[in-house]
Amino acid sequence: LTGEQGNFGKMNSKNLGLPYDYSSVMHYGASRKELLCAGNDFCCSFKIECTDIIKVFILFNTVWFFPSDCCSSVLPKPKGSFSSVNYPSPYPNNSNCLWLIRIRRSKVIFIRRKKYCGRGPLPSLVASGSTMLVEFASDESITATGFRASYNRVNCGATFRDSKGVITSPNYPNKYPKNRACFWVITSPVGYKISLKMLSFELEYSDRCIYDYLLIHDGSRPMSPAVGPYCGTEKVADFTSTGNFVLVEFHSDLVWELPGFAMSYTF
Repeated sequence: LTGEQGNFGKMNSKNLGLPYDYSSVMHYGASRKELLCAGNDFCCSFKIECTDIIKVFILFNTVWFFPSDCCSSVLPKPKGSFSSVNYPSPYPNNSNCLWLIRIRRSKVIFIRRKKYCGRGPLPSLVASGSTMLVEFASDESITATGFRASYNRVNCGATFRDSKGVITSPNYPNKYPKNRACFWVITSPVGYKISLKMLSFELEYSDRCIYDYLLIHDGSRPMSPAVGPYCGTEKVADFTSTGNFVLVEFHSDLVWELPGFAMSYTF
């Protein structure tokens, strides 16, 4: 209109780690016109998007109930599962769903994904903190069965994607804490095998390694084939994966604390 100027400027997004939603009611121009209603009642209405509800949850650290037509949700429990709409029946077209996994008093989340894009199981994933956002989107054409995933709280761990690095037990080279369950997932590009080499190793010893122990899985899931368990000060042989995923699993009990381990990986 004559006499009006644009009031938009390019700025860095502060979107709380969520995908930007251009239809969000939480984003206005500085000189947005008033909404006028007839009579004394407040009659103006608008539709709040699912992403807006999640942002409010993050900002105020509270629990919200989502509208029935919203396929997004907040998952605050230590373990649980979630799935695409209508699973195992086909999901609808043009869906966009968000699941915010937010666990208090925990450092990482271990998630098992059963389907991703296409067919077949996908690797597990360990978050770097106590929050993980999962997004699902479908287009206007072909639909399929979808997915179902489960998650669980763990004490420590991480997901590694760099071509080389070092994995250590908690507090290494100091003594590891009691009662820990740690999971580290190493992911390499397709066609690249992962090699592990133990640099230092000292855990509590027991017959059959049933107390403190280390397992190395040839794959990304706890049910993947494994070598070990290892404990005490026994020599851990170098390991090379058959595929592009490795899961390193460490457990400590409630009794002894020892220096633990350090291992390097490369691909």
